[in-house]
Amino acid sequence: MKSKSKETFSETNLLTNELPKGWKRKTLLDVSGGEPSLIVGGPFGSSLQVKDYKNEGIPIIRLQNIGKLKFIEKDIKFISIEKAKELEYHTFIKGDLVLAKLGEPIGKTCIIPDKFDRGIVVSDVVRIRLQNENIDKKFLLYYLNSPLCLSQINAQVFGSTRPRVNLKEIRDLSILIPPLAEQHRIVARVEALLSQINTARDWLNRVPLIMKRFRQAVLAAACSGRLTEGWREGQGIIQEISWKSFKLEDIGKWGTGGTPSRKNSSFFDGEIPWIKSGDLNDGVVFNPEEKISEEGLNCSNAKLLPIGTISIALYGATIGKVGILGIKAATNQACANCIVNNDEILNKYLFYYLIQQKQNFIDIGQGGAQPNLTNKIVHQWPIYLPPLSEQHEIVQHVDALFALADQIEHQVAGATKHTEALTQAVLAKAFRGELVATEAELSQKELA
Repeated sequence: MKSKSKETFSETNLLTNELPKGWKRKTLLDVSGGEPSLIVGGPFGSSLQVKDYKNEGIPIIRLQNIGKLKFIEKDIKFISIEKAKELEYHTFIKGDLVLAKLGEPIGKTCIIPDKFDRGIVVSDVVRIRLQNENIDKKFLLYYLNSPLCLSQINAQVFGSTRPRVNLKEIRDLSILIPPLAEQHRIVARVEALLSQINTARDWLNRVPLIMKRFRQAVLAAACSGRLTEGWREGQGIIQEISWKSFKLEDIGKWGTGGTPSRKNSSFFDGEIPWIKSGDLNDGVVFNPEEKISEEGLNCSNAKLLPIGTISIALYGATIGKVGILGIKAATNQACANCIVNNDEILNKYLFYYLIQQKQNFIDIGQGGAQPNLTNKIVHQWPIYLPPLSEQHEIVQHVDALFALADQIEHQVAGATKHTEALTQAVLAKAFRGELVATEAELSQKELA
């Protein structure tokens, strides 16, 4: 059932009202050249299936290769020459536009790069071939990605589980066309502004890595004593005397968890949070994906652990990741769990220390098909421990610096989101005729 949102075109009435002087309103099919074969979708049903994909041959363009204004060259699949001949009607060539009629957002469009001379588009991808000398291809690309066009597409979306738009609606899209010289000026202005926005976005995208390195540097300074050098001087404490060497087995009770049998459905979907190594994220764990029942706990090696328990991922993709339980919970056997029972160490200090050691855990656990830490390695791992008073000082410093990093990341996320809004604002102004002078306005200036 098609969406009938009344907010459609709320940004501008250009699609129904008077256009800027010299502009024309045409369908996308007319703009492309008028022939239906210029705008085609991918093959339907069993004509092209995953089993037809090859590691080499004729490339196919899928939804994941289409970004807004950019082609995403990732995980390109191929089909045989014979299969491509069967699907010749759905061929693309370099320079064609491809539009996603499924996915998020529906309607995003990009240009096929020159390195892909020829290939096939799949179902839910629309290939648009421009054969109209009076249309600037870049102008059409920006128009199709603009709020004005995307709002039209969204008004025609149907389906609840996999929302999509029909090929007919794509061909019938209303395109507002200024004279060719004005198209060129609009493209030049849009590209100049988007270049500035993209530069800002690139800088913003670097911040998460900078913050990651900042946190690593903070923890390295904290666990080596550099972070509290000034504090020790003020207290008259000598690090070489006050800091003591331990093994992790000396500072708490260690153990692993267990997994109830999946064959017994009554063991799961209970009230006891059950943490897998993938739930550990170098932070406080509150809401694991799964829960087990009391029966599942009692019929497995899983144990209910208190709040504040420290967990380390022993193997798999998350090896070395750490979590501190913010709830009472059990874990699976891929987690090494420590209940601190030594009055000389703070839970939070141990937590930060283990995060700082993560790369060392990864390095020593490498080998074989799957990275692996053993309980023996963890238990024998050394820890250089400051006095309790200095641990408090270290934890306060780290908490404050991490809070600052979190605040910066939050602000950067907002700024990054704003760059997308700026991109859409630029495109909206471009196709309201507000970004550059129209041909009529330029003529008036010349006459004046």
